[in-house]
Amino acid sequence: MSQICHLTYVVEPRRDGWTVVFGREGFGHFETRREALRSAGHDASFCRSLGHDVELHARRRDGRLRRIRIPCWDSVCEASSHASGSRGPV
Repeated sequence: MSQICHLTYVVEPRRDGWTVVFGREGFGHFETRREALRSAGHDASFCRSLGHDVELHARRRDGRLRRIRIPCWDSVCEASSHASGSRGPV
């Protein structure tokens, strides 16, 4: 039986931009929310390709939290399918 990690990324506003919170710490400084979401989405997609359970959320400036669909980045999905021996859709 394998172990699965449950990971949560939250894109949060800061006074001078946006950051990605993972665990209890903020990582990175991004000028726009879109840049922060792109970074978090890429990392979350990679972790998901490793078999982890991953969630991505974005906090709005008014404090509301919204769950974001994690994109499948082509390079990450391709690497995952090669690593697992999958050929993809036939």
